[in-house]
Amino acid sequence: MLVLCQTCWLPTSLAQPTTPVPPMPPAPAASVNHNGYGEHQARWLLDSLKPDPAQRAAASATELRARLRHSLDHHPDLRAASASLDGARAATRETQAGALPQLSLDAETGRRGTAVSTLQGTPYRNWQTASVGLALRQSLYDAGSLDAQVAASTAFADGVAHRNESRRADLALRAVQANLDVARTRRLLELARTNVQAREEMVRFLEQRHTLGGGSIGDVLRARSRLSEAQGALAQALAREQASAASYAELLLEAAPAHIDFTLPPPQDLVALMRQPALAVENFAVLRSARAAVSTAEREREAVRLRERPRVELELGVQRRDMVGHQRAGTDWQAGIVLRHQFYSGGADDARATQAIARLNEATEQLHNTRLQLERSLRQTAAEDAVADDLLQSRRQGVLLAVDALRGVREQFAYRRGTLLDLLTAQDSVQNAGQAWVDAEHNRALVRWRLAYFTAELLPWVQGSAAGPTR
Repeated sequence: MLVLCQTCWLPTSLAQPTTPVPPMPPAPAASVNHNGYGEHQARWLLDSLKPDPAQRAAASATELRARLRHSLDHHPDLRAASASLDGARAATRETQAGALPQLSLDAETGRRGTAVSTLQGTPYRNWQTASVGLALRQSLYDAGSLDAQVAASTAFADGVAHRNESRRADLALRAVQANLDVARTRRLLELARTNVQAREEMVRFLEQRHTLGGGSIGDVLRARSRLSEAQGALAQALAREQASAASYAELLLEAAPAHIDFTLPPPQDLVALMRQPALAVENFAVLRSARAAVSTAEREREAVRLRERPRVELELGVQRRDMVGHQRAGTDWQAGIVLRHQFYSGGADDARATQAIARLNEATEQLHNTRLQLERSLRQTAAEDAVADDLLQSRRQGVLLAVDALRGVREQFAYRRGTLLDLLTAQDSVQNAGQAWVDAEHNRALVRWRLAYFTAELLPWVQGSAAGPTR
């Protein structure tokens, strides 16, 4: 009896592969999954679908709050903002000092000389002199100009304080985003690693199948091509993870911890927020800063108008002269009430008034524009949050279906009931479904943090005054 194997009857030129296949490096023993190629990735995805325990979620929120507090207390950007606020408040105190008496000292020493004057009949004189004097000035009436300047300076300092708070909220949101980005890039990095492992297991299976004569070299080459793509994606994922870790260290002033998850803020009542979105953004720091800018412009316009009115000042002075040399020392003094009023300044007063009105109009329009932008951002964020859970649920279902499809196609391919293209497509579907799931988790957390930011709830949560259960 003559028994022929599958390849022994082929010519030598056809029995050998036309393209040499370089040997693949052996994989670590820990990465070998005896349950089938891609199963480790599937199980990793299924484990990621399980929600974190409530205790772990609460601990994660506490850790994030502590890191945010440390960043807000020590970040140089906020320290610079605090220095600018100190300067603005000092400027207010400087303006207020105009209502208090102003005391000055004048002292001099040296020589004086006068030439002969035939008209006045005075001879040549040359003598050494020294004098000291005090002058006191007190504003009695300025038509309220100084009060208006103090009010404008106070409103400006309030605006700086609100801008400082806005910078704190911005930094807190950026830090939260950095935290979420690290969690996202790390999960995508692990997903890319499991994808490479699945491709390596597939290549080894196809090589063994080809060696036994049950598959073509083309299947091996196509699988190796997909493995090369997965390795390139892994390198990109590693670079993105390192970049997100660098951003985290910049914003939170420390290296990213080993475990980071998608922490959620305290829940908010979306129905109440969307019922009156204009009221929901009223406490937003940027809007309060814009209102302070309008108030500053109003006070400056009033100060410019009152500055054109007459001013009355009290002036007192005393001077002790001829304190050195052979002359007899003497004391001069003066006391008087001075009225000052400028009738014409070449149009400078009108120009200052026009500038003040223009600044007021600009600040008013900017306030209106800021309110519109905040309402728009709040509505958009609320709309994204309204569908975030449904989208996450659909991505979860997509992962489950992709894993079931991979297992089914893999079993059919093992019994030669499917093509390699079906298997590669199923593996790609698992990878894409995993990426979509991670992105959906990241987007849901980011949207809810942005919602807390736009409703001015982020900073109170960080400071611990608005703590609540996380969703």
